Amino acid sequence: MSDNANINGVGLCCSLGKTFAQSVAAYAAGEMNFEKPDDVIGPDGMGLRLASVFAFHDIHNIELRFQRLFQCAFDDLIEQTGHWPEPLVLRLLIPGWLEDNPICADLKTWIIDNFPERFSSISVGGGGNAMFLEDIAKGVKMVSHGQEPAVIVGAVDSFLYAPLIDALALRKQLSNKQQPHGLTPSEAAVLVRICTPEAAVRGIPSGSVAGVWSGRETKSVENPDGLIGIGLAQPFVAACEERAPDRLLIDLNGERWRSEEISYVLARAQNVSDDLAADFETPAMATGFCGCATGGVLTAFALAQSSANWSSQEGDEEWSLISTSQYDGQRAVALIRRDVPEAGE
Repeated sequence: MSDNANINGVGLCCSLGKTFAQSVAAYAAGEMNFEKPDDVIGPDGMGLRLASVFAFHDIHNIELRFQRLFQCAFDDLIEQTGHWPEPLVLRLLIPGWLEDNPICADLKTWIIDNFPERFSSISVGGGGNAMFLEDIAKGVKMVSHGQEPAVIVGAVDSFLYAPLIDALALRKQLSNKQQPHGLTPSEAAVLVRICTPEAAVRGIPSGSVAGVWSGRETKSVENPDGLIGIGLAQPFVAACEERAPDRLLIDLNGERWRSEEISYVLARAQNVSDDLAADFETPAMATGFCGCATGGVLTAFALAQSSANWSSQEGDEEWSLISTSQYDGQRAVALIRRDVPEAGE
């Protein structure tokens, strides 16, 4: 998109770890952090599988859970970048159901009160798991057009909340014995710093965004009339035509419609090798489903060494295609370059 705006620093808190370093190391090692609390019962009468950062019964207040997640991601980002010389713009994505909820305003107030002089302005908006990549594109444009020297694009979400788990059960989205094609509730917070090359800090997770492409699926994922996938295929193919990726990170989380959709898409992506199409990455199968933070989690993993046996040289580049789909039909695809650190960094 622009050589004047790069990703430089990623604060990450997810079920695999409370920092970027912990999370990507666990992901590369193929680890998972699932649990089945005895007193959290699924629709099949058995213990429900969860992927939590903070144990389900440790924090019942969803507002407090969001605060703790944000705090972890912020601390991780500051540890990487050091203290910022001046306040930065924060664009924070939260789940759509919270946008008109008082919790949204309370979260913004909490950030202002607890991180004084860190953020010059804070915008909090609701959306689904395809929205984060679009927010990344907006952040890149703000920096590349000279509106800001740096911005923070973030997302926080959690399904570790009894009413949300009940809602997932009613919609038959939970993974259990009766519903094998279901998701594992999880939570995460991600803060991505986008800045000019002059403001970049060396030796921390870095890369650039070649582009973000959007699409919309017109068929219902619950009752599709024929195959779904056209809405994702268009941006996916456009991204592949820009550059053939070295990695594919897809937001498959166990739900059957996502598998059907990506099968349709890969059959039409000519720039994706057969080996890559047969061995794409599905981080949610390790982290659980992180809602609107999904795009951020995938972005973080794209900026770390993949678990695949990919050969890199000092100063080389690795290109990842990230694909996200949300229930209302919105689709977003991003092509992100990971900078391979030089020796000693």
